[in-house]
Amino acid sequence: MSVVDEAVSMSAAEARENLAELINRVAYGDERIVLTRHGKALVAMVPIDDLEALDRFQDYLDGQLADEAWEEYQREGGIPIEVIEQEFKERLAQAGEQP
Repeated sequence: MSVVDEAVSMSAAEARENLAELINRVAYGDERIVLTRHGKALVAMVPIDDLEALDRFQDYLDGQLADEAWEEYQREGGIPIEVIEQEFKERLAQAGEQP
């Protein structure tokens, strides 16, 4: 079961009519509310602590990827920037665009 399935779900139109109540439920009741349109989940209202935790987690993952890239570079070496620039220019030319 996904986190979306576990959250309270309501239409955007219904949320618009009850915005003040929803803000209180999310801020003080630690609820997560998924807003839908035509039955499709669009956005979520989450407590600010959840958003900050998500941001910290994303920073952690970015750091992990950077560390892995650095280790790969040290292990295998890198591609000279001139080679990357040339490949970029060739791809642009193939697409009919100017660099």
